[in-house]
This record gives sequence, C-alpha cells and structure tokens, in this order.
Amino acid sequence: ESQESYEGYSRLLAALAVVGHFGLLVPLAFVGLVVTWAQRRRLAVLYALMATYAASVVLFFIYARYRFPLVPMLLPFAAAALDNGAAWIRQASRRRIALTAAATAGVTAITFLPLLDRHGMRAVTEHNLGAAFQSEGRIDEAIAHYRAALAIKPDYAPAHSNLGAALLARGEVDAAVAAYSASLAIDPTFVDAHFNLANALVAQGDPRRAIGHYETALAASPGASDIRTNLGLALLSSGRADDGLRELERAVQLAPRAAPSLRALGEALASQGRPADGIVYLRRAVETAPTDGSAYYALGRVLRESGQTDAAIIALRAALARPPVDVGVYNDLAIALASSGALDEAESLLVTALREQPGFNEARQNLGAVRARRRATPR
Repeated sequence: ESQESYEGYSRLLAALAVVGHFGLLVPLAFVGLVVTWAQRRRLAVLYALMATYAASVVLFFIYARYRFPLVPMLLPFAAAALDNGAAWIRQASRRRIALTAAATAGVTAITFLPLLDRHGMRAVTEHNLGAAFQSEGRIDEAIAHYRAALAIKPDYAPAHSNLGAALLARGEVDAAVAAYSASLAIDPTFVDAHFNLANALVAQGDPRRAIGHYETALAASPGASDIRTNLGLALLSSGRADDGLRELERAVQLAPRAAPSLRALGEALASQGRPADGIVYLRRAVETAPTDGSAYYALGRVLRESGQTDAAIIALRAALARPPVDVGVYNDLAIALASSGALDEAESLLVTALREQPGFNEARQNLGAVRARRRATPR
C-alpha cells in the first residue's frame, strides 16, 4: 500500500526513506528540467515518455505504487539538477532564478506533503495481510494482523469487521459481535458489517436482533439473495413463518440457481408441514450443487422424516461421500438403515458418529436402541 508499510521490516529502508521519496525526487527533477531546457530537442523523447506515463497514472490509477515507473525517467533530470544546478544559477538572471525557485516551491508542496495518513496506510497493509492469512485459513495470524491494524488506527472500521469474521470462525461468537458492533459505531453505513453482525447474532442465538441488521443490509443491496436468505431464516427462527417464507421465496426468485437459497427454502417448507414442496426445492439444490454434501444431507433428512426411506438412504449416502460431512449424516443414515433392517451398518455408523462427536446424545440413544434390536433379533 505504501513505502511506510515496509519500513518496519527494514532499518535500511526506514533510514533511506528520509530522502528516498517523491517529495525530494520530483522537485529536483523539475529543477533539472529547467537546467537542461536548452537541450530540449535532444531530450524530447524523454519528455514525451514522462508526460504520457504521468497522464495514464492520473487518468486510470489511484495507488501510489503506479508512480514507480516514473522514477527512472525522473532520475536523469534530478542528477542534472545536482550536477549542473550551481553553474546554471551563476549564468541565469535573477528573475529567472526567482521564478524557478517559486515554481519549485509549488512542486515541492504538491509532492512532498502526504495526501494520505502514513499511519493509515500502514493500517491498511496490516488489514490486508490479515485478510490474506484468513483466506488461507490461518485464523490466529489473521487476528494478530487485524489487531495490529487497529493498534495503529483504532477507528478503521473494515479491520473491526474482518476481526469479527475471524473471531467468529474461531468460535468466539461474543467477541465477534463486539467487533462488528465497534465497526458499526465507527461507520453506521457499513453494509458488510451489518450483514456480518446479523450472522453473528444468529449464531449467538438472538435472531430477533439480527433482523434489523439484515434489513439494513438488504436496503443497500436489494438484489442480494444471500442477505435475503439469511433474513428469511432469522424471521422463521423468530416465529414469523409467513414473512420468513416470503423472503426465502424472493431469494430464490432473485437467484434461481443459488443452492443455499434453494436449500433454505426447502427445509423451511418442510418444517412448516409442507415436506412435498420442500423436497422439490431440495432436489433443485442438489441438481444445482451436485458436489455439496450439505444439500444432499438436507434432502435426505426431509425424505427420511417424510417416510421415503429408500430415497433418503440414497441421498444420505451421497451426503456422506461429499464435503462438508456433518456428523449428523451418520446418525440420520443409521436411522434410515435401521428402519430398513440394516442393523449392522446402522450400528457402525452410530459408533463413527460418537467417535467424531462424543457428546452427540441422540446418536448415543440411537446406538442403544439399535443394539437392543440386534440382541432381540434372532440370528
């Protein structure tokens, strides 16, 4: 993001930064242009290169790093100023020297004074490092860099928001809610923070508070099916079934091939006593995302609960063969298999479920029931 971002990693760079910047190079190069003006015909190509590239930076780029290719074009003129400046002063008129000095002062003011906060740019770098680590799944390192960004710039809203995401990924729901809230205290219009805070509130078990934040995010992005899907689920969890189903249906209308929206609507319809309608959307979710184990799991669970055991077994086996594998798949598939008489495999699946999650009480109860049936079944 800026040279200052790297000075913390290099003492040499930090020392050279006192003079090694555009605030010194550009004024010197300007003086060099004046000093070498008599040779303008010979240097016309270099003038054209500088002017063309500088214009492209102004027109198309906003980041300071895009100025760097100008450095080798400016260096010869800066060198000319240092080499020939004294001789030029001896020969030039006082008026010309005064005009050049005034113009150089103006150029210095434009290029030497920073347009952006030096500390702010370092905070941006720390924040982006955190985002890079988080994308690699290195959550602890991401959190460290987000906190470093906030130590430099405590009012940097994106760092608070991304810190919340990293804390939520680590299971620290309350801390995530606090981080998102801090982000919104700084920037109440930060749409991503509203959406993320709502998700954290749902994870915290407070869907009613989440609804307002989802609605704020949705007002800014009315075509976002993911926001509308999560709003629908929060409404359902808050007891507003009709409103929740309506939002989920709108989400599917906005993104007919979005598997999460299809799955959410299918499960919601099934939970509201409409399993046949729910299965239609869950099958569409599976067709849309054939490698998504969660879509198959949702379909298999609803099929099993609606008494379609054979179809449920097929769907749950598919869920078991695709990531992400929820530990509940073992339990539901075991129930379906036990219903069809495959007690040995059902027992094996329940043992696996308890090995993966020792506190899975439903699986423990089902294992006891399956073993009791096996003992009572003549061989």
